[in-house]
Amino acid sequence: MYFGSVDDLKYKLSKVITFTDNCENFAVSVYYLFVSNEKKIRMLNFNGGLEREWTFEANVNCMKLIGGPIKKECLTVGLANGNVYKLFSENPFPILLIQQSISVQMIEISSDLKRLAIVINNN
Repeated sequence: MYFGSVDDLKYKLSKVITFTDNCENFAVSVYYLFVSNEKKIRMLNFNGGLEREWTFEANVNCMKLIGGPIKKECLTVGLANGNVYKLFSENPFPILLIQQSISVQMIEISSDLKRLAIVINNN
């Protein structure tokens, strides 16, 4: 059985989005681009238009796109103050998952969406 190699993949540039703000983290879903800068996450469409914006109490350190139904994707967000939130693209209100006192550096979630792993600032 032949699965091919990376060299067999062909990519084609389909669209260029010009974004003037700084970008610290980003994630791409089927219809949206999630961009974080300091305390804000912006959800942009592929024309560069702002669809939604979330503002947090601390800087966004990491984001992890979980997926979900089309136009209802889910994103987990780790903040510098230790809070972890879940965002849904159709919901303007973030859902607090975990509160702790140490800054979150990285987030990973299991494939069955039942376990959340967090790397904190002191490893």
